[in-house]
Amino acid sequence: MSKFIKSPSKQELIEELAELKAQNRYIRQSRIIYLVTTAINNLFKYGSLLGIAYCFYLIIAVLAGKTTLANIGISFLGNVRISETVAWLFGVSGVAFGYRQRRLRRKTVEHLQTRNIELEKQIDPNRTSSTLTKCFPTA
Repeated sequence: MSKFIKSPSKQELIEELAELKAQNRYIRQSRIIYLVTTAINNLFKYGSLLGIAYCFYLIIAVLAGKTTLANIGISFLGNVRISETVAWLFGVSGVAFGYRQRRLRRKTVEHLQTRNIELEKQIDPNRTSSTLTKCFPTA
């Protein structure tokens, strides 16, 4: 061994071992907490879906054999073809996705343009900024 490498003393090894045990305990506790919260989250998520399905079951059980507006609505929905429903679902969700992306892009352009103006002013305080507006993209 080199004379420059100092071997740790017994006390230092004991302290390091205690520190490692504390870290290990912390990691185990945080993992247990994570697993419990994940289980509770899933219980709420899927339990609420199960509760909604049960409520629909009760509604259908109460209305069984009776002619109501609900019966008319169910028969109307029964006449709609599944492919049309899926097409409408994809169409509406695509439009909603497009609007969200547009809003996100505008917010990003505004944030980045503000940052660019600040950086330009740091480099040259007399510089005039580009013609890109803060709020809206050029195209």
